[in-house]
Amino acid sequence: MKDVNSQKYQEFHMKFRNIESCDSLIMEDPKIIQQSIIDYIIYLREELKLASTTINARVAAIRKYYDCNDIELRWKKIKSYVGRSRSKRNNGRRDRPYTSMEIQKMLEKADERERVVILLMVSTGMRVGAIPLLKIRNLEKIEKYQLYKITVYENEDEEYITFCTPECARAIDSYLEYRGRHGERLLKEDAPLIREDFDIYDEIRATRPQLLDCQTFKQMIRRIGIRSGVMEKRALVEYHKGPNRPVKMTHGFRKFFQTTSIGNGMSPLYAEILMGHQSGGLAIESYVRPSENDLLEGNDKMIGYVGVIDSLTINEENKLRRKVETLAEKQDEIQKMKDKHEYEIKLMREEMENKFQQILTKIDTGKLT
Repeated sequence: MKDVNSQKYQEFHMKFRNIESCDSLIMEDPKIIQQSIIDYIIYLREELKLASTTINARVAAIRKYYDCNDIELRWKKIKSYVGRSRSKRNNGRRDRPYTSMEIQKMLEKADERERVVILLMVSTGMRVGAIPLLKIRNLEKIEKYQLYKITVYENEDEEYITFCTPECARAIDSYLEYRGRHGERLLKEDAPLIREDFDIYDEIRATRPQLLDCQTFKQMIRRIGIRSGVMEKRALVEYHKGPNRPVKMTHGFRKFFQTTSIGNGMSPLYAEILMGHQSGGLAIESYVRPSENDLLEGNDKMIGYVGVIDSLTINEENKLRRKVETLAEKQDEIQKMKDKHEYEIKLMREEMENKFQQILTKIDTGKLT
């Protein structure tokens, strides 16, 4: 997916330069190339008002191309023109996470596949760019809590594990069962977790799941947001996407996970790790390496993922089911404690009875002698 973005950003650069062939980019004098890149950065910053992180991503794609062609440029000087993001781009207001009500509205307008996508981002804090890479084999069911452990960015340097809520796990199971009923009978481990939409009457296509790109998922979220009334329909302008929304279209789900989990007692360190941050800006991360079990169940000092499941659950019916399951678990524990107590009392009584009989025996023996 990174290569796809790099190609897209390079095309943007070529369009700005009014160049049709990539070969033309490397035929110029390095000084001219360097100045043209600086001009492009200034255009992105001043005309399109793009954030520095976005500009850096586009510059990285350009740099990769020139590095591959052994053209040396003064990148430190070039990047000095990027500058910093402007804090007043959104009238001084920081973007906020989606609310539970907004997410609920979107889920009501989503189909089975779309529900999985939304709940994945809500309950894991996963980046939208990670979803196209997920395979069925990346999911491991943890029956004790009826949820999935998910391996994100498998076999890459950024690989990490996270968890989803039982609500999300049920949505995944339902979606995979749907695919199984309608042609994809043998779900292969290397099949994409989220496949393209397909005609259930086309048996050949149904058996051949295809990967989706990141842009498809973004468009999916946008359509759901508009259908549900959570987002306003806006005309998209090339390069520039118009005024900032109070909630970032896909990042709003990630922010919901972060604020909700930390707000309900999870350690910020645990939240950052579960979101896949390699370094969440927390110095303690260099010294503390929580185990998978710590991240899931927590310990005496920190709340794990299980402790915030209820807060990350969107549907009220699912929340009620969770409460019933929790109560049932507590009743089972109480019953086990009661049974254990009664068993211990029984053993004590038997022991006391044995000792009493031994005393009586000794008394009777003494009388006989």
